[in-house]
Amino acid sequence: MTDRSAYERLLERFALSPSDVEPLLQVEHRQTIADLWTELGPRLNDSDRPKVERWVESRSADCNTLLEMFENRITRRIGELGLTLPCKCATGIFPIYSFNAQARREGDDALLLLDMGCISILEALTLVWAWNSDTLANNEVACRIVTRYVTGYEMPQAAEYDHPTLHGVRLLAFAELLSKAQEYVVAHEFAHVLLGHLADAAHSVFPTGYGELTLATKSREQEFAADELALRLILPSSDTDSLALRQACVAPYIVFGVAALIEATFDALRPSERPNNDSHPPAVLRLTAARSALAAIGLLAVSDLGEKFLVFIQDCMILMTMKLREA
Repeated sequence: MTDRSAYERLLERFALSPSDVEPLLQVEHRQTIADLWTELGPRLNDSDRPKVERWVESRSADCNTLLEMFENRITRRIGELGLTLPCKCATGIFPIYSFNAQARREGDDALLLLDMGCISILEALTLVWAWNSDTLANNEVACRIVTRYVTGYEMPQAAEYDHPTLHGVRLLAFAELLSKAQEYVVAHEFAHVLLGHLADAAHSVFPTGYGELTLATKSREQEFAADELALRLILPSSDTDSLALRQACVAPYIVFGVAALIEATFDALRPSERPNNDSHPPAVLRLTAARSALAAIGLLAVSDLGEKFLVFIQDCMILMTMKLREA
C-alpha cells in the first residue's frame, strides 16, 4: 500500500512545501503534446489509445504525480505476483544529490526518495540517444549534460535535447522507454521494502540541499537482489504484450548505462568528490547482473535495443576521454 503522509512529514520537517521540490517534468519539443495527439489520434487502435493517454498524462505532470503513477503500476504488479508490502510506502522528490534513489524508515513507514537529477538525466540522455543522427552530435550533447551535472549539479534544459527528428511515433516510443527506465528506479526501492532490507538497516548521513538526512545503507548483495526483483516488478503480467515486454527489458540498460557514464565522469573530473556514502555497487557490475537475470528467464534476446543504448554510452565515454586528453 502507498501513503503520501511519510513524504509530507519529511517536507514539513524541513519547512518545505511540495512546490519547492516538485519541478515540472515537461518535454518542450517543437511539436507540442496537443499536436502529437492530433497527429496520432486518428491512427490509434483501441489497444494503443490508453498507452498514448498515459504518456500524455505523465509528460504533463509534475514529478511527484509521475511517481504516483509508477507507484500504482508497481503495487498492482506486487499483487499479481502474490507479494505483500510489509508497511506503507511513499515516494517523493528530494535533493539527496545522488543519481541512485535512496530509502529510509519514517516511523513505521518506508520513504523512497529520488533526486531530480535522476529523473532529468534519464530523460535527457534517452531522448538524446533517440536522435536520428549519423554523427557524434548526440554524444557531444550527452557528454555536456553529464559533465555539467557532475561538476555543478546542473539539470538539463529541454531545449538541449529537442531535435527535429523527435516527433510523432518516434517521440512516443522513446518517451515510453524512458518512463519504464524511471519506473525501474522506483521499483528497485520497492524491492528493498519487499525483501525486508530496511527493517534492520544501518543509516548514514547524506548532505542534501536543505540539511543532513539519514538514509538506509544496504549491502551489495541486497542491492543486487533488489535489482533482480525490480525487473520482475516492471515486467508486464502477460507475455503477449511484446512491446511492453521489450520496454521493460531495456530499462536496466538505460538506468545502469547512464549511471556508468556518470560514475566514469566523476572518476575523470572529480575523483576525490565522488560520493562514498552510497551503498549501490558500480553500475557496470549491476548491468552484468541484470543481463544474467534476463538470460535466466529467457528474455536476453528481446533486450537488443538495450545493447544499442550501451553502444551510445560507450561512444560517450570514448568522446569524454578524447576531450580530456585534448584539454
